[in-house]
Amino acid sequence: MTEKWAEITGYAHRYRISTEGVVQQYRWSRWVTLSRQVTPRRTEVLLRGLDGKQKHLGVFRLLDRTFCGGYAEKHGLCVGPKNGVRQDCTLQNLAYRTQAEIGRKSTSRHMKKPVIVYDRLGQAEIYHSLKEAALKTGLSRAAVGRRIHKGVMDAKGRHFELAN
Repeated sequence: MTEKWAEITGYAHRYRISTEGVVQQYRWSRWVTLSRQVTPRRTEVLLRGLDGKQKHLGVFRLLDRTFCGGYAEKHGLCVGPKNGVRQDCTLQNLAYRTQAEIGRKSTSRHMKKPVIVYDRLGQAEIYHSLKEAALKTGLSRAAVGRRIHKGVMDAKGRHFELAN
């Protein structure tokens, strides 16, 4: 897919965005690429509003407004990455979700589920919850969660996973 550019309207300066999620401002007789900040919730850029104040705007929200006519706002949806990677801000990676879907995804991680811990020899020990696994292994709940959900390696060679 070829990269296409479109003007972002409603702001104090001239801005444009590409289908690849690159945001630029027209300064000094040329287009200058703006830096993106990745926060825990989204990837955003700073644009200056008509009132002169800087506004933090999500790149996916800008893609939706510019190329899809604001579909998410019109239908009460949230926009985000299809593949779950916030830094991959492209029009092809744009996905629409309801607030309920986002809530289910975030709370499913905190539900009480059995945790299986494998030692170096491959022997398994089952704990009734993440909290119990943390208490018995001497790690914090956050540390056990990182080992389960993000694949962080354990110093003692243990492997953590959720039981289905």
